[in-house]
Amino acid sequence: MLFEIGLEEAQTVRVINRIGAGSFGEVWRAAHPQQPKNYALKHIDVPQLLKSRRIRRDEKPLLIERIKREASVCVPSEYVVRAYGFREIGGHFFLLFDFVAGDTLWDWLAIHLNTPWTCRKTLFLKMLRGVSDLHRAGVLHRDLNPGNVLVTVETQTPKIVDFGLVKIDGSTLTED
Repeated sequence: MLFEIGLEEAQTVRVINRIGAGSFGEVWRAAHPQQPKNYALKHIDVPQLLKSRRIRRDEKPLLIERIKREASVCVPSEYVVRAYGFREIGGHFFLLFDFVAGDTLWDWLAIHLNTPWTCRKTLFLKMLRGVSDLHRAGVLHRDLNPGNVLVTVETQTPKIVDFGLVKIDGSTLTED
């Protein structure tokens, strides 16, 4: 299915398959129709969140600000997933990120339980480099956990993802 995302990076994407779901939305694998580039397309259905009482009506403006902030995180780091922006269609928000082929850090650790400590240490230090890159850019993740770090299949590179609770510079949109 082709989807008009209307972003500078990709005007249109081809939705391939669902790759995950969280408390506020679903993530789909998508591809550029003319280039060999994959994306993660996050869908947040605000009307459904209101209808199902996952959020209250008075929380909607805060949620929308968080969505916009998440879509704005673009830190030049090989250890942080890149965001390309968002599009809103009738209360549905679509956020576009680089696609990461890999496992969560939880899954990676379970699979690589017997990996030598030096390999796990190297992975952890790269993750810390990503955190440092975020902090230098004025971004505080606020939800860093093994479920929000993906480890690439090919290069075993950690990528920090999910910026739904991010704090940027001096913003006060997230509760302290």
